[in-house]
Parts: sequence; C-alpha cells; structure tokens
Amino acid sequence: MRGESRFSPRYIFLEHKSQNTMRSCRGGSTHYIAVPRRLLRRLDTDVTLALQRGRRVLRWKRKLDIVVFNTRESTVRATHTGGYGLSTIAILIYLDCSARDIRSVIARWLPAAIHHELAHIVRNAERGYGETLLETMVSEGVASYAEHVLNPPLRIPYTQKIKGEDRWLRQAQREFPKRRYDHSAWYFGTDRPPRWIGYRLGYRIAEQFMRRYPGMQLAELVRLPAKKVYQRAMG
Repeated sequence: MRGESRFSPRYIFLEHKSQNTMRSCRGGSTHYIAVPRRLLRRLDTDVTLALQRGRRVLRWKRKLDIVVFNTRESTVRATHTGGYGLSTIAILIYLDCSARDIRSVIARWLPAAIHHELAHIVRNAERGYGETLLETMVSEGVASYAEHVLNPPLRIPYTQKIKGEDRWLRQAQREFPKRRYDHSAWYFGTDRPPRWIGYRLGYRIAEQFMRRYPGMQLAELVRLPAKKVYQRAMG
C-alpha cells in the first residue's frame, strides 16, 4: 500500500460523463480515469503485461479490476506512482501523468506498483493485511520484496537502507504486538520515525527470510503467517 484509498464499495463505480449514468463493473476489467488519450495504448499494454506476469509468479487466478487514476495525490515523488490493494477485488493505481518522463514512468515504475499491490491482494486473501505492527510490517515487507524481485533493475526508494535502522528495529520489536500504533508515523514519517522506515524494516525481514530459504517461491512467501516470516528471518 502506497497511499490511502477513498474507495470501499464492493464494486467500483465509474461515471460516464457523456451519458451522466453509472455503470457497475463486475470484475476483471481495467479502467482509466482522466488519463490523456495519447498515453492509453501504451499504458494498457504495460498494465496488461505487468498483471499477467504478476498473476503467473504469485499464482493468482481470481478476477481483478485495475483502476488507474491520473493524479499526483498519493504518489511517491521519485516514481510518480502510488497504489492501493482494495481487499481482493481491485488494484488502484495513482499515476502522475504530468511527469516529464511519463513514458519512462509507465514502462519502469507502473509495473512495480502493480506487482506491489498484487502481492497485497494475494496476501489479503490468505492472511489479511494485518492488525498489529508486526503483521502490517511483514505485509508491506513481502509486497516490497516481491516488487523488487519482479523489477530487479529498479532502486525502490522505500526499501533502501536508512541511517540508524537497527535502533528503529529494536523500537519496532517493542511495539510489534500492538494493534494501536501510529501507522502513519511508521510508514510515512518524515523524521522520527524516519520516512518509510516501516517499509524498509519489513523489506529487510522478508529479504533475510528468503536468504535463509532461497528455494522458496514468491507465491509461498506472500501467503505465510507474519510471525513465521519474522521468527525464521531473525532466528
């Protein structure tokens, strides 16, 4: 999850301005909101290819909507993208189409955003996103790890090393059992905790786990219980 969603219905509803009507989408479609027409063909091709690859690697066969919004809101500045996995029914992608290098963004960062959110979708179906700090940190960690493995050339901003991260890991360990914790601070903080420290620590846990179990497939990792991932990574 790289942003907060305002959507919570069972189906995604899209407005057809020309007819001023609403249509219910029953699953398995891709929708583009306010995306410039000149980008649609390239965008649709890259979305389709990214989703196909993610489905194959993560072993996901259920119907899934993808909704791509042209917006700067909820995007990561370095990538011009953001995303949200809506339960198990839809991936919401935020794409800043005003970016100067938008075609490069679509080719490089859009697939990464889709793979990150698809990992969440798969995990949501098996384990849910999580309620405790440990559970959410592992959820974000395995999603970020899947994003990295499926897009190896990219330097993902929120998985890079952070100065003093060992100290923040010890702090997180004290808060791991808590259901009432400051989610925004751990994942989107700017100073204390540092920005993206929750993503970084979760990624580190997932990475250490996979070093210990190099034969495990991504499809297995994203479905494992959080405690098992953490205990085996740190044990």
